[in-house]
Amino acid sequence: MHIIELKNGKNVCIGGYCDALDTIREELGDEITTALEEDITDTLEEMRSERDIQEEEKEEYERNCEGYRDMLQETVEELDGVLESMENAKRINKEKLFLSLKRIRKNIWANL
Repeated sequence: MHIIELKNGKNVCIGGYCDALDTIREELGDEITTALEEDITDTLEEMRSERDIQEEEKEEYERNCEGYRDMLQETVEELDGVLESMENAKRINKEKLFLSLKRIRKNIWANL
């Protein structure tokens, strides 16, 4: 709560939005009060809309990050398979190695 002294010397107690509007209505009239209420309502709607847009953008960003993480995890698993087969094989199957590396490259390019 705030006690405010008006220019005419009158003290008013403002406890919130409605008290402020009541004081404006009493001192300046209905027309200015209505215009002010409309401006405040418009501003609040714009703020809510902007908040909703930001929330959607945040969710989309998080989905994208999760998709990239999944892709990278799949790529690492594929590379692990290639490395393991190279380490344990007496002979390297060049075609199998080539196809694995090609899949890895394709997966990375598809997500850039």
